[in-house]
Amino acid sequence: LDIVAHPSVTESFSNAVLEAMAAGIPVVAARSGGNPELVVHGKTGLLIPPMRPEALARAILRLAEDRRLAGRMGRAAREMVRERFLIEECVRSYEAVYSEAISRREC
Repeated sequence: LDIVAHPSVTESFSNAVLEAMAAGIPVVAARSGGNPELVVHGKTGLLIPPMRPEALARAILRLAEDRRLAGRMGRAAREMVRERFLIEECVRSYEAVYSEAISRREC
């Protein structure tokens, strides 16, 4: 794949978007649900207004025509996933939340 298009407006956190990013593929996604938490517009992919097929088409064409931009976004997406979503990082984040909650209860 060269580009993943994810125009869904109903998903809160898309595994498909996350998997594409982990594979180094730039994503074009609707600016809705959890997509803005995953896709950094202009850095790891492109966010488009929801329910706007013409915006989706323009964004896909932009990445298809500018392979350098698509490559940079794909590499940045992969790096972001490594930094934020590897299992070890998720475990550390959960541990921090639970540790804070426990420390507040002891007060």
